[in-house]
Amino acid sequence: MSQSLSMVAPSGLVAGDSRIAGHHPSGSDPFAQARGLMVDGQVRPNQVNDPRIIEAMRQIRRERFVPEAARLLAYRDGEVEITSGRALTEPRVIARLVQAAGVRAGEKVLLVGAATGYVAALLACLGAEVVALESDPALAALGASLTADRDTFADRRSVEPVIWSVGPLAAGVGAGAPYDLIV
Repeated sequence: MSQSLSMVAPSGLVAGDSRIAGHHPSGSDPFAQARGLMVDGQVRPNQVNDPRIIEAMRQIRRERFVPEAARLLAYRDGEVEITSGRALTEPRVIARLVQAAGVRAGEKVLLVGAATGYVAALLACLGAEVVALESDPALAALGASLTADRDTFADRRSVEPVIWSVGPLAAGVGAGAPYDLIV
């Protein structure tokens, strides 16, 4: 999907804007401690013990996937509204879902309702080949830019590319079928 990175998304999110993107000129990461507390206080106590998921959640800058005004809420134990009627699911629920799915490297995964791409980034960190389906073109454009940006990951890792598709969620994405897993 080739959309301009200057595209404005709902709730003031702007793809490619370093103030939103989590770029810190000094090299410091003000949310690193919050990520650690999220994993140790919400994810691990909820029987998530897959070290790959734990490590990926420590590395993905969750604050980048929510509106700037909600960045301080990105690591709380609850949903964070992305735009009207859409929210980033709480971390423990995402972690439990991904662990229960048993995602393995190299598996082809269709993610339905990908929003800004946090779960897509998590699945890509686990080595899955992710096809992210989103009905909102602005959210999809933002998600595509975030999942492709190495600054989304605290360790600046390279992950499997996420393929983004815009369309009705109920229709799925037949072009990539068959899938090993649909989330």
